[in-house]
This record gives sequence, structure tokens and C-alpha cells, in this order.
Amino acid sequence: MKISKQFTSSSKHPVSAASSSQSIILLNFGSVINMSFRDRLEECASKLHVGREESTAFKAAIGFLDLMAEHENENLSYQTLVDEGKIFKRTPSLREPEIKKLENYLSTLNPSFPRYWAVKLQLTYLGHADKCEMVRKQRASLEGNAKLLGLEAVYDSILDKWSKNWEAIVVELDPITTGAREQNSYRLAFRIIANNRRPEDAMFTERLKDCHQIRRVSKNHLNIDGSRFAFGDVDFEEVECIVTKTWGPEICRQAVHIVPSRISTAEMSLMFVTTWALNPTLGTYDPKNGLIFEKQIADAWEACQICIVPFVDTNFKFRTWEIRAMDSNLLKCNHMELNCLFRDIHGRQVEVGSIPRIDCLQFHWFLCLAISKNKKFDQQRIEEELIYGKRAWSATDSTGRVKRNLILLLSDAVGRKLPLEITNWKQHDQRLLGYAEIEGLMSKICDVPDATSGLEAGGNGD
Repeated sequence: MKISKQFTSSSKHPVSAASSSQSIILLNFGSVINMSFRDRLEECASKLHVGREESTAFKAAIGFLDLMAEHENENLSYQTLVDEGKIFKRTPSLREPEIKKLENYLSTLNPSFPRYWAVKLQLTYLGHADKCEMVRKQRASLEGNAKLLGLEAVYDSILDKWSKNWEAIVVELDPITTGAREQNSYRLAFRIIANNRRPEDAMFTERLKDCHQIRRVSKNHLNIDGSRFAFGDVDFEEVECIVTKTWGPEICRQAVHIVPSRISTAEMSLMFVTTWALNPTLGTYDPKNGLIFEKQIADAWEACQICIVPFVDTNFKFRTWEIRAMDSNLLKCNHMELNCLFRDIHGRQVEVGSIPRIDCLQFHWFLCLAISKNKKFDQQRIEEELIYGKRAWSATDSTGRVKRNLILLLSDAVGRKLPLEITNWKQHDQRLLGYAEIEGLMSKICDVPDATSGLEAGGNGD
């Protein structure tokens, strides 16, 4: 279906207005996406810092969701016709075998997989065409039947409404879906929808995959025979965990923020602002503030149970990075994917290149130390890791380390003495903008989530 008007994310068509009044977009199999998610997509698409390709993906996601919502409205209208006995000519359509096949296939997919939404969108297109054809059949069957001629207006009204609502959405989608980079836009759009909690997280994950070059097409999933997708197929991806060095389904991988995402970009600009060209101002969703882990490791990272520190060789040279377990309870937990204990992961070397900012990684290490007492980590182990970490961080260039004043504020906030001697102590480099504002952020910074049930006190992750 080809159309050619300029898409504007702020435009409102009939289905958007109707869905907004109900505050939800209903999707197949009973799943529900709150209407605020669509509003969030519009907000993301309009942000100045969002690249053209990302903006296009957000707009495509909006259009795809609107098509699915409109088709649900069509299904409701069609069911009303059935209930009222106005669908009496039920000859199967030519599309029915393909629809059944795709419905069966969709039932095997997890909504967290982008391909789920590619298949669902294809079903939306087929379902719309099928419903329209069925209503036209009913109208055509009225010819010569004087008793049923009054139904013509009913069928005409339904078809006219469906056509106008559908075309209003597709007209907006056409310039997006016919663009030069359409396949990549589809891929991003379906990933945004699959991660429906925070659209920024989907783009953050995509940037990290590309920066670290840790994505590949899975060989374990084959497309169903004969299926053709209206907007192109979406491959199942495997993603490599940078700690375990194993490839796994994207649903088993999670992007984490080094400096927690509860700290906004504006707040981070106060904490980490610098004029150093090699260490520019960064934001919450900057790839330099992120890593991708297997999910159990990601949970431990966000609970400050693990951190990454410099790996120093026998000549006291900083060569690469290593993962360190800060909570002794974690060492006794099973890592399900590797079928080993976290004790066996502790001390592994990690290759992350120059992508993460050193001051961000060091800040996370300091945060692990700062909150350890309140989280009831074994303090003897914390002291051992503090000694180990001090030596490791001492091997790095001091100008790239976290600012001393920032760690001083963190130390005061938790009432724990932290090793300021391994911070950036130079007077110019350690200046903080908005000192009072940063001081007020400390309670939020230290509000670290607890470990998940599978990572608590020797849990096995079951």
C-alpha cells in the first residue's frame, strides 16, 4: 500500500483520538500498552538529540501501534455484525490459510521478541483486508433480495469508516516505510515496541550492540515457510555478554547503565562535566555510560554486587578490565547460563576497549563501597576489595578518574570514608558545577535496588 504525505508525530487520526479516550491501546492476546507509551514515543521522536534514523524508528513504531489498535476496533465492529446476524455469507477467503498459519506461529513467540511484532503487523494487514472482503461479500449478496436491501447502508458505513481510519494512518507511514533505510527502521521500531516500558532503553541497547559489535543473527530460528512480511522480516538476534563471552538470545541480555539511570542527563552533566576533549560531557543514555550483560549479571550490577576495575599486570601496567564480586553472598549463587558459581566469574578479564568512560566505571566502584554497609555486604570482603581496587585504580591516568569532590559528597552522604587519593585531585579538573544540587542528589544516587530473589544469600537463581 503506497501513500505519500509527510508524517508528523503530532498529527491525530481517528483511531488515536478513540484510543486516547479509553487511555489504552488494545493488542492481540489480551496484551495492553498504556496510551502514555505512545505519547512517550512522540516525545522521543521530537527530541533534538535523537538522530534521524532513531527519530524515524520512533515514528514508525507509533504508526505500527496505531494500525494494530485500529484493527482491534475493526474486530469489535465486525463481531457486532456477527452478533446481530448480519454476517451470513461465510465463504472462507483466500487469506484465511495464511492468517491461520501466522496466528499459530505468533502463539509460539514471546512479545519481548521484535519478530513477534513483525508477525503481528503482518496479521494486522491481512486481517484488515480479510474483514473488508467479508463485509463486501455481505453487501454483494444483497442484490436481488428486497428483504435485505436496508442493510446496504450499514455495510457501506462500516467500509467507509474502516477505509478512512486505516488510510489516515497509512498515509503517515508511507514516507517512513519507503525510506532508503527502511529495513533498519523496521528493526529499530519493532525493538522499541518489544521493550514497551522505556523506549529510550531500546535505543540505548541498540547503540551498545553496535559500539561493542556484539550482535549476530541467530541460527536456531528459521522463518516459517511461505510467510511474507509487509514491512520486512526481523531476524532473531543473539547478543554476546561482555563478561561471560557467550552468545545468547537477546531476551536473555540486558543493557545496564554504569552511572544509574535514575540520574538524569542534566544531573550527570553537573557531576561529570569537563572540558577535556577526550572525556566530553555525557548523558544517561550515552554508550559510554553503558554495558550489556547476561541478565543475572545485569541484576547483580544494578544491585552494586559486582563492579569492573582495571586489570593490572605484574609490571603495574593497566592492560584491560576485570569483573569483581563485592558481595560475598553472590559468590555462592549459581550462574544458570554458565552452570557455575559466581565465584568462578569473579576475576574474569573483560574486554570493553575505550568505550566506557573510566570515571563512570570508577564511580560505580565507589558506589558499591558506599552502599555496602547498608546492604549488609560482608565488610571484611569489602575491605579486601577496597585494597585491591586502590592498587588497580592507581594504575590509571589520574585525569580520567572521577572527581574528588564528587566522591567526597558521596562519602559524606553515607558516613563512610572512601579513598580520595585515587580520584582526580587536580584543582581544575575536579571542579563541580552545581555543588549544592549534586549534594541533594546523593540520596537518590544511593537508592540502590536490592538483589533479585535469585541472587540473594546463596540463591540458585531458580
